[in-house]
Amino acid sequence: MAIKHIPEEAMSEPRNPTNMLNITDSQCKYPLDNEKDVADSNTLLCGRKRLVYNNKYYSYCKYHIRLVIKQD
Repeated sequence: MAIKHIPEEAMSEPRNPTNMLNITDSQCKYPLDNEKDVADSNTLLCGRKRLVYNNKYYSYCKYHIRLVIKQD
């Protein structure tokens, strides 16, 4: 499956690499190091602002939502 173009506004906020121990509820929890165990406290997560759309809170930012959703 090819990833469609990701809009510029989805990438406008810089990543804010944050480890599991310091991540907050409002930050993107997309793991940046795919080889590490996500439960490892040293694993870095994206840290951008989480996406909120129609009063629904997502675990990922706009950029990472675009990467993981199935696009036809």
